[in-house]
Amino acid sequence: MLPSRRTHEFVSYLNSMVFVHKAGPVWLIGWGHSTMDAEAIYVPLFKSPNIFVNRYNEDFNGMVEEAQSQMDEKKRLAQYHRIKEVPAIPFYQQIDLYGANRRVAWKARSDELIRAYDMALKDGR
Repeated sequence: MLPSRRTHEFVSYLNSMVFVHKAGPVWLIGWGHSTMDAEAIYVPLFKSPNIFVNRYNEDFNGMVEEAQSQMDEKKRLAQYHRIKEVPAIPFYQQIDLYGANRRVAWKARSDELIRAYDMALKDGR
């Protein structure tokens, strides 16, 4: 028997599953951040209390709080590396594919952000 699967538009998913804490034991979500900083992942997705978090782990929260308060970049990075228990399995990475007219001057970014103000028409029109 296959496990049940449901696909939701993101706002619908938030309203019907996340905000009421009924997301289930396993869920797949795309999450990225332009700074590529660990805090942008650990805090909203795993540090409680938070809207996306369905568990409480005092040790985890304390380690994240310690990293958040660290101003020395190397010590902060080392603190995030000490965090071992993250309730996630990073087993899926969507590869983005872009298409653009040849007249558009634009290069895809490694962080996958699409900023229209980085684009221009090659012929100036």
